[in-house]
Amino acid sequence: MHNALTASETLPGYAGRVFQATPGDAPPGPYAVVTELTTGTVREYQRAENGRTPRERSVTTLVTLYGGLDAPMHELRDAFTAAQELADLITHTLGGTPAAGVQSGPDLPPRQDPVSRRAYAAVRFVLTYRTGV
Repeated sequence: MHNALTASETLPGYAGRVFQATPGDAPPGPYAVVTELTTGTVREYQRAENGRTPRERSVTTLVTLYGGLDAPMHELRDAFTAAQELADLITHTLGGTPAAGVQSGPDLPPRQDPVSRRAYAAVRFVLTYRTGV
């Protein structure tokens, strides 16, 4: 399981309500969705003696937090702050490869969605890892 997904389970009030895709029937309480947005090769190194070509890759992961139905926006702020600190807990990529580094990307601070009647926020992480070593 994705380390970011596992780490998201530690968010206050979100245990057991962290998904890899937006659920069809959204729970009435708060929930989170962890998705992998992009992946790509950042750098390719010289072929090693074992015939493998090491590559440095990056993957962008988005943690989207949703507040409870008709819940006030301030209830989301604690979880948003905790989500920003997840970078310290993420140690592996989706395939289990150790992360060489994790950077925080641009965040979307808590805001209210009048259609879904939920507050939402998002935190983005960029994980760097090496393959073929």
